[in-house]
Amino acid sequence: TIKNFFVFTDKNSTTYPTNLENRAISLYSKHSCSFCNVAQLVQFGKSTLRRWIHFREDTKRRCRHSSQFFKAACAFLHDAIKTNPFVTADGLVKDLKGNNLSKNSQFTFARWHRDLRCTKKRRFASAVRPDFIDQKRSNFSVSLEILDAWDDVVSIDESSFYL
Repeated sequence: TIKNFFVFTDKNSTTYPTNLENRAISLYSKHSCSFCNVAQLVQFGKSTLRRWIHFREDTKRRCRHSSQFFKAACAFLHDAIKTNPFVTADGLVKDLKGNNLSKNSQFTFARWHRDLRCTKKRRFASAVRPDFIDQKRSNFSVSLEILDAWDDVVSIDESSFYL
């Protein structure tokens, strides 16, 4: 099983590391795409810096600098929930105060990750419970149109998540 840990960058370019239980990761930082000039998500796994997604906010599509679309889905979650959530070691989505945003639901990272391995956007939509989306809909900064970009996906090879 591949563990995926996240660092989120908010609109104010503040970077929040996840609550990591494992190895010391002092490597985290924020990056922006020189083409899009948009701060983006940075991922880490096994202390190895991964490629980051570059996402065009104007077209809700990947720009030419993007890598695996898995990271665009992560960016979707980040932008959709304005409380800067992070995924804890137990796979629950929580905000910075430790409140469980996925309380009373099965929206855990393990399930989300499993559903992302499918190439169809409907599987990703099913990974985020409709009632969870409705609860946060007024806070969305990215339209659900982002899901249309899943049409670009042919396959997601987990081995390519790492550099």
